[in-house]
Amino acid sequence: MFDAYVLRRRVTMETIFDQLKILSGTAFMTQKYSPITSILFFLHR
Repeated sequence: MFDAYVLRRRVTMETIFDQLKILSGTAFMTQKYSPITSILFFLHR
């Protein structure tokens, strides 16, 4: 039997990692930011 909380949490983590990959990739391609800088920049907006 599926635990809805665990499933939702796993999906959330995967979504976060996808966002971070896209974010760090885009920042690296455009501005040459480090992933941490891009994360802070993203959280600041």
